[in-house]
Amino acid sequence: MRETWYVLEGGGVADPRECAPGEDGRLTHKSGIAVEMRGETPRSRGVDLDPDGNGPSNKAPSGATKTRELTAEKPKRGYKTRDLKAD
Repeated sequence: MRETWYVLEGGGVADPRECAPGEDGRLTHKSGIAVEMRGETPRSRGVDLDPDGNGPSNKAPSGATKTRELTAEKPKRGYKTRDLKAD
Protein backbone atom coordinates (compact mmCIF):
# COMPACT_ATOMS: atom_id res chain seq x y z
CA MET A 1 0.00 0.00 0.00
CA ARG A 2 1.28 3.48 -0.80
CA GLU A 3 0.38 6.73 0.96
CA THR A 4 1.57 10.32 0.94
CA TRP A 5 3.28 11.44 4.15
CA TYR A 6 4.83 14.75 5.25
CA VAL A 7 8.61 15.21 5.18
CA LEU A 8 10.02 16.37 8.53
CA GLU A 9 12.89 18.84 8.89
CA GLY A 10 15.11 16.02 10.17
CA GLY A 11 14.66 14.15 6.87
CA GLY A 12 12.21 11.56 8.15
CA VAL A 13 8.58 11.16 7.18
CA ALA A 14 5.43 11.42 9.29
CA ASP A 15 1.81 10.41 8.93
CA PRO A 16 -0.25 13.58 8.28
CA ARG A 17 -2.76 12.38 10.88
CA GLU A 18 -0.02 12.81 13.51
CA CYS A 19 0.75 16.43 12.53
CA ALA A 20 -1.03 19.59 13.64
CA PRO A 21 -0.36 23.34 13.78
CA GLY A 22 1.59 24.35 16.88
CA GLU A 23 1.14 27.43 19.05
CA ASP A 24 3.31 29.42 16.64
CA GLY A 25 1.21 28.29 13.64
CA ARG A 26 3.87 25.97 12.19
CA LEU A 27 2.85 22.47 11.23
CA THR A 28 4.60 20.06 13.62
CA HIS A 29 4.60 16.33 14.30
CA LYS A 30 3.44 15.13 17.71
CA SER A 31 7.12 14.49 18.58
CA GLY A 32 7.79 18.23 18.18
CA ILE A 33 9.71 18.08 14.89
CA ALA A 34 8.54 20.67 12.35
CA VAL A 35 7.30 19.68 8.90
CA GLU A 36 9.34 21.02 5.97
CA MET A 37 7.48 23.65 3.98
CA ARG A 38 7.67 24.87 0.37
CA GLY A 39 6.25 28.31 0.71
CA GLU A 40 2.80 27.76 2.23
CA THR A 41 2.61 24.06 1.30
CA PRO A 42 3.92 21.16 3.40
CA ARG A 43 6.49 19.02 1.61
CA SER A 44 5.33 15.43 1.07
CA ARG A 45 6.61 12.12 -0.23
CA GLY A 46 5.07 8.82 -1.32
CA VAL A 47 5.74 6.04 1.19
CA ASP A 48 5.36 2.25 0.87
CA LEU A 49 3.57 0.93 3.94
CA ASP A 50 4.16 -2.51 5.41
CA PRO A 51 1.49 -5.16 4.68
CA ASP A 52 -0.44 -4.24 7.85
CA GLY A 53 -0.54 -0.55 6.84
CA ASN A 54 1.27 0.49 10.02
CA GLY A 55 4.22 2.47 8.72
CA PRO A 56 6.93 2.69 6.12
CA SER A 57 8.25 -0.71 5.14
CA ASN A 58 12.00 -1.18 5.21
CA LYS A 59 12.14 -3.18 2.01
CA ALA A 60 13.69 -1.67 -1.08
CA PRO A 61 11.34 -0.28 -3.73
CA SER A 62 10.39 -2.78 -6.41
CA GLY A 63 12.54 -1.13 -9.08
CA ALA A 64 15.61 -0.80 -6.87
CA THR A 65 18.59 -3.08 -7.22
CA LYS A 66 21.69 -3.51 -5.14
CA THR A 67 24.32 -0.91 -5.85
CA ARG A 68 27.12 -2.14 -8.03
CA GLU A 69 30.30 -0.82 -9.47
CA LEU A 70 29.61 0.79 -12.83
CA THR A 71 32.19 -0.02 -15.46
CA ALA A 72 32.29 0.64 -19.16
CA GLU A 73 31.27 -2.22 -21.39
CA LYS A 74 34.01 -4.08 -23.16
CA PRO A 75 34.25 -3.04 -26.80
CA LYS A 76 32.54 -5.44 -29.14
CA ARG A 77 34.45 -7.06 -31.92
CA GLY A 78 34.64 -4.85 -34.95
CA TYR A 79 33.06 -5.67 -38.25
CA LYS A 80 35.23 -7.99 -40.32
CA THR A 81 34.94 -8.05 -44.08
CA ARG A 82 35.47 -11.22 -46.03
CA ASP A 83 38.21 -11.19 -48.54
CA LEU A 84 36.63 -11.61 -51.95
CA LYS A 85 38.71 -13.14 -54.64
CA ALA A 86 38.06 -12.46 -58.29
CA ASP A 87 37.30 -15.52 -60.43
